Order: sequence, then C-alpha cells, then structure tokens
Amino acid sequence: MILLVLSLGLNVVAAVLLFQNRSGGETPLQPPSDHLDRSLPGEQPLLDAGDEAFFEKVEGLAYFSRFPWKGTDDEELVEMVTHLRALGFPDEVVRALVERVIELRSAEALAELARRQEAGEINRHDAMIARSEQVRSNRTKLESIMGAVDAGWSELERRHHEQSWGSIAPERVTLVSDLMQRYHVKRLIAERDGESPALSMHLDQQMLEELSGLLTEPERLEFIYRQTMPGRQLAQALEGVEVSDDELWQLVDHQQRLHEQRMGLHADNPDLRFDILLAQRDLLGEERMDVLLQRTDPHFTRFFEELGSSGEASAGAHRVDLWLAHSALTQELQALRRSAGADPARLAEATRASGLVEQAHRLMTDFGGEDFWERYRESGYAATLRWYLQVADGADPRSRSGPPR
Repeated sequence: MILLVLSLGLNVVAAVLLFQNRSGGETPLQPPSDHLDRSLPGEQPLLDAGDEAFFEKVEGLAYFSRFPWKGTDDEELVEMVTHLRALGFPDEVVRALVERVIELRSAEALAELARRQEAGEINRHDAMIARSEQVRSNRTKLESIMGAVDAGWSELERRHHEQSWGSIAPERVTLVSDLMQRYHVKRLIAERDGESPALSMHLDQQMLEELSGLLTEPERLEFIYRQTMPGRQLAQALEGVEVSDDELWQLVDHQQRLHEQRMGLHADNPDLRFDILLAQRDLLGEERMDVLLQRTDPHFTRFFEELGSSGEASAGAHRVDLWLAHSALTQELQALRRSAGADPARLAEATRASGLVEQAHRLMTDFGGEDFWERYRESGYAATLRWYLQVADGADPRSRSGPPR
C-alpha cells in the first residue's frame, strides 16, 4: 500500500509536467527522461510512452493533480474515483485517497469543534456527540462514493472485519454500526444530563432488542460474542478450550442471559444462574467446565483453596459436581425459605423433607471425606446451611442471623 501511494506521488509529478507541456509549453509531449529512474524498484510505471493509452493517462493524471482537495462536493469525488479507476489505479489506492480527501474536508470543522470546547463554549459531552456524528458522516460518504462498503479494502482490513464481525456481511455491519452509534449518542446525552447509570444499562438492552430485528439469530449471537463485553469475557475464558460452533453459540446465549440477569432482568426466574450452570455442565463435560469455572467464577477456585482440598476426588466425584451440589443446596434452601415464609415449623419440615442436606453430605464426603464436610459446614460458604439447620432445631427464622438473600 505504501509503495503504491509513493509511486502514485512520483508519477503525479511527472503528469503535471507533461500536462503543462501539452498546454502550450515548448517541450514536446514525452515522459521525462528520468521517469523510469523515479519509479520504485519492482513497480510498473504508471506512465509509459509505449502504451497506446499514454495520452489518456497523462490527461487523467493531470486532472487528478489539479483536483481541489478542499471544498469539493461528493459528485466531484465520484468523478475523481471514475477517472482513477479508468487509469487502472487499484481500489485500495483509490479508497485511501478518497479517505484523505474526506478527512481534509472535515478537519476544519473538527478543529473548530476543539476550539469551542477549549474555550468553554460547549461541554465535553456535546463535543463527543459532534465528533461521533462526524465520524459516522465520513464513513457514510466514503461508502457511498466508493460504491460499496468493502470496495478498496486491504487484506488486513478484511481480516480485521472477520475477527471483529465474523460472518456478518459488511453491508449489514453498516446498519449495525449506525444503530450502535445512535445509542452511543443517547448514552452521552444521558451522561451529560446527569441521568441514572441504570439508564445506560437500559439503553444497552434496548439496543440489543433492536438488533434482533436487524440480524438473524446466528448473527445476533455472533455480534454478542465479538462486540459486547460479556461476549469478549467469554472469548477470554474459552481461550485454548476446544468448542464446536454449536457449543459456542449456546455458551454465548448463556453468557448474555446471565448478563441480563445482573442488569436486573429475568427477576421472575431466580434459579436462572444455577439452571445455566447445569446446562453448561451437560454441554461441556467435567474437564472443560472446570476450566470455564476457574476463569469466570473466582469463588469456584477459592472454595477449594479455603477448604484445603487439592480438588482430587477420592471416590469418583469431580469438583465441578461438588461445586454444583453446593450451589444447588444454597439455592434450594433459599427457595424453601421463599415458599415456607417465616413459619419455623414449615421451614423445618421442608428442610428435612427436601433431603438436600443428606445429598450434599454424601457427595462431599465422597469427594474429601468427613473432614471435608466438617470444614464445609464451618466455612462461610455454608452460612445458609447452618441457618437452616438451626431452624430445623427450633431456632427463630426471623432472627438477625438469617441466611443471605
């Protein structure tokens, strides 16, 4: 790319000289004697006296050399693109030149914006909004003038698109980018106006809902995976872990639903997190699930560190299953509290009838012996369990030492 642009610059100089000669100069029309010497090694000269279209090239390049770089309208830029393509310039070079023209056209407005912000005439948020709008306008103009979103993309840009957007087509990325930019402006306005941070989370969810109308379900999941914070966190957690495409998209869906729950959605399903853990355990198996938990849940590793276990099963129990048993015990005991209310007798009966304590005891002793179970009962992880055992023994469930909610 750099060599092409440098070659273009050298040949444009030659074109200017030739155009001046053709317009009345005394020297006959011919390439400068040192023209070939000025070509970069390995580059084919754009001007060649033996080329039948030599005069057309000279005229076209001379037109380009006199092109007004400021104050030009879009029609003139389209004309410039047509001329350069007719001369055989690769689209990659043409795109770079058009980008440069558009940048120069917007530079004055951006400089004025910076001056006004520095002078205190506009605040930081309004300046950011204006710059965001300018970037969107420049991109739209470039795509329109070039005739296609990906016209003139370099191989590096195509790889970047694949890494950032996957299989989502460039034309559809433009629609998504416009939507993202619109919501970015909304967030800036909300921040400027001192709105609650909760509004930003609401806008994020609203944007994803609108995207569902633009993208197919596979594209929506790919967008979440590659363009959102939950998706990027999942990508980091799965680094080096082999998963199929189908497994990946199921994990992306799980990750997004957990993110939505943290944002206050799915309040009608308090068991969502545990349900997803079970689904992931079934999907990935023991070893891969172990890796995922280590990378996504700091409590998982700390649980075994604090209880003094190496994590090796003594009777075939895996620590993923042990962690799920702890999670299930805590969740189900809390569900019992919600259903039984504050009635001590109902709570005690529900606790005994559930059999959860016996199940957890059996699995934990299988894993690390009776000592492991005792360490668990005395740890902070068993706070809910201890409270329910106290209730089962007749303690008042309304006491201030109740279980964590």
